[in-house]
Amino acid sequence: MGPMNTTTTTARPVSRVQFHDNLWPLLITMGPATWTERNVAEMAEGFERYFLRGERYALISASPRDSVMAARERKLVTDWTNTARVRDRSRELCVGSATIVRSALARGALTAMMWIWKPASPHLAVANTEEALDFTLAQLAAASISLELSPNLMRREAKKFIDVLS
Repeated sequence: MGPMNTTTTTARPVSRVQFHDNLWPLLITMGPATWTERNVAEMAEGFERYFLRGERYALISASPRDSVMAARERKLVTDWTNTARVRDRSRELCVGSATIVRSALARGALTAMMWIWKPASPHLAVANTEEALDFTLAQLAAASISLELSPNLMRREAKKFIDVLS
């Protein structure tokens, strides 16, 4: 099954959740500048496509540099990630995910949260795109998932998408 190109990279600031799957099995999501309830629903609907696809992947999640997610939206995301279906599909399909959190304070808070809440698949909070790529490409290799592109080309293309929008 070929890539499900759903990428839009021209809008700034980002107002919708975007999925970049041209580098499958590396999936990249870009969150909006300001999260809303609608964005959380978009995210859930977007992941459903990949859950139905049923192929293993690694995930990089990024957001624009000054992205804001209020308590209500954080609760909605947490509720969604804790549903049995999402946990089961994530455990089965996602070999690892990295969330780019540029703020050291916010990254520390996310890391501390992971001590209490165990994600369904391996997860790492990272400072930048390079660290996210190091982790996710290593997870794909450890799971013996073949890549259509070389790791170097995947890195270059992923950086273009992430760095343009973040």
